[in-house]
Amino acid sequence: MRFPLLLTSLLAISSLGLTLPRKEISPLQASAIQGGSVSYSFDSEGELNDFDLYSELARKPAVMDGSLYAWVMCEQKAVLKNYNLSSVILDTHIKTINPSGKIDCGLYLGGSGFTNNKDGATAWNVNVEHDVNKNVFALKLHRFSQGVWIGAAVERDNIPYRNNEVHLQVTVDSGVVAAYVNDNTTPTFSYYVGVASSTGLVGLRSYYAPDYFEDLTITAPQFTRDMTAFNQEYEADQKLDPTRYTDPTFAAMADLLTEIASTDLSQENQIDINEWTSRLASARERLQERRTYEELQTLIASYAGITNDNDQYTANSYASFAFTLGEAKKLVSTSSSKDISYWYAMLKSRGDALIAYSF
Repeated sequence: MRFPLLLTSLLAISSLGLTLPRKEISPLQASAIQGGSVSYSFDSEGELNDFDLYSELARKPAVMDGSLYAWVMCEQKAVLKNYNLSSVILDTHIKTINPSGKIDCGLYLGGSGFTNNKDGATAWNVNVEHDVNKNVFALKLHRFSQGVWIGAAVERDNIPYRNNEVHLQVTVDSGVVAAYVNDNTTPTFSYYVGVASSTGLVGLRSYYAPDYFEDLTITAPQFTRDMTAFNQEYEADQKLDPTRYTDPTFAAMADLLTEIASTDLSQENQIDINEWTSRLASARERLQERRTYEELQTLIASYAGITNDNDQYTANSYASFAFTLGEAKKLVSTSSSKDISYWYAMLKSRGDALIAYSF
């Protein structure tokens, strides 16, 4: 085990009062950090052209099966080129090759002076450390200076390990590093490292472990926001005819459109814009067209003769269809437009979802 050389110096920073509560930024609502996002799905080797790759041995991190794999025999680094970032959100999903296997990897920030040597960097490293077959893991904030491991400034242990992966999100704002795991909106830790210390290159690190990164998204002011998908969705939804849809479902869409109209979108980062786009698309999918009793009867008639007497459909899909058909048949001409429209949509959905066996 390596012992920290200057750990007492790092802890002394805390004693000076520099870790007093500051604004905690959830990656899910990180509006204080402006800018667009660059995302890497690691579906092709070409994505690695944006990174400098480092390894103690000749073998370097490699793209395979839609992820970036590290090699177990040494420390490996993948560092984004050309961007010194001081305000940034980093987001990645980490897994290990062996189910419930070892993880020892994480995210670099404030980096410079990277080399192929072990510990070769001046950087901070938010690192996930999971032992084989354990149901918990640790999250640490390591410090490296001029190729020397200085120590762990922060260590949080006994974090529940679920589903053989860790979703790690890190924000850096005004010199405060905040780390989040498994989609929690409360940080696992927040630690003041200073603006100068936290400014630099960002990237990925693996330390002698069979890890892989499924993705990496970096949000920062240096990147231009992509408004294309949002603008297309927003403009289309603004043109919707409310008379075509049931009042409750269109009311939800109208409320969302009003909320967006009252929001200063210029202050929203790419994460926020993507969230608005998803919420609009979800509201549109939930819209139910107004249907008449006559239209419902026509739909019911179109399913006449559909049975499962010969087990041609899966039991679950037919049971759901049959239940919905029965409920739809209970309606009468004086039933509310809301109920008629709802059961029309449900019946159409269940009919389309019937799954036939292939013989």
